[in-house]
Amino acid sequence: MTGPSPPPTAARLVSAVRTTKGVELKFAYTTPEFIGHLIGGFFVAHGYKHEGDGLSGSVFGKGSVAARLLAGGFATREKFGLIVSSEGPLVSASVTSLMSGVYGGAIGIVREKSARERFASELFAYVYSCGVVPLQYVVPPPSAPLSPDGHYWWDGAAWQPVTPPAG
Repeated sequence: MTGPSPPPTAARLVSAVRTTKGVELKFAYTTPEFIGHLIGGFFVAHGYKHEGDGLSGSVFGKGSVAARLLAGGFATREKFGLIVSSEGPLVSASVTSLMSGVYGGAIGIVREKSARERFASELFAYVYSCGVVPLQYVVPPPSAPLSPDGHYWWDGAAWQPVTPPAG
């Protein structure tokens, strides 16, 4: 007895860490392309514009550069870099603020810090709202049908991730 085919990408969140400049995420059972689209979708949904691609990733921004230079900390300007890469069986996504807040003086630095904290919370909530859940490995029973790639087992109702081999 076999179930339906497993989803093409059933991303599972392995770790999510806030850093001083942004967020580091690691995913299992997915591709860099899927994670790039997922996080790119977050930026678009939150009013950021794709401002280009660099040698190591994409840049997304919100607000006016000119207004930030003229009004300092009273103008909103946010800019983040996104780097997505494969690390063995995992996909890593690093989202880093490219702003320091220095041009806005003391007000700009405080606003930048609070913007980073708000950003991380919103990104985590968005990832979960898109159906990416924390990875909880389960060892399948010996008789459970496995997916063709061996990453999932059928529990009779849904595909479940298989515990990866140690090492």
